[in-house]
Amino acid sequence: MPRRNQGPRLRWLEKRACFYVVWTERGRSRECSTGTPDREQAEIFFAQWLQRRGRRAGPSDPAQVLVTDVLQDYQQHRGPKVVAPARLDVVLHERASLMY
Repeated sequence: MPRRNQGPRLRWLEKRACFYVVWTERGRSRECSTGTPDREQAEIFFAQWLQRRGRRAGPSDPAQVLVTDVLQDYQQHRGPKVVAPARLDVVLHERASLMY
């Protein structure tokens, strides 16, 4: 009986003296270097890696894209550069509260 897939996780690789994100995909082991021996920085990299991995790539049906997802992406990429970042936060908060 095959073992259950544990999903992506952080692992210290002694031979490379660095943390790696390791996972299994279609029965094959995969790994991605975090580029750091610091656990805290590796966990930050891992969280960002998980977010990028879950993001859809390429065009999709506009009817299936949520406005809040578009606004969050905009805030993440352009938020620090906009003239009024506080206003963007307010709009995101209002949209999120309307959803629930």
